[in-house]
Amino acid sequence: LRVEDALLEIHRPAMFKRHGVIIIGEHVTLNRKTGEFRQWLDLDGGKRLDLISGTCKRTANAPF
Repeated sequence: LRVEDALLEIHRPAMFKRHGVIIIGEHVTLNRKTGEFRQWLDLDGGKRLDLISGTCKRTANAPF
């Protein structure tokens, strides 16, 4: 976990093969200021596979 101002970044190294592709790592970022999140995989050969991105819903009366 790395925190830089409002940006949280999680990097999880991996080294396994799925469907003929070697997955090197997984990344997740969350911007606490804007609510934007992204998740992607680093693949063999310097390629990147974007999995999901979006914006978290803001609520003023969260139950926690």
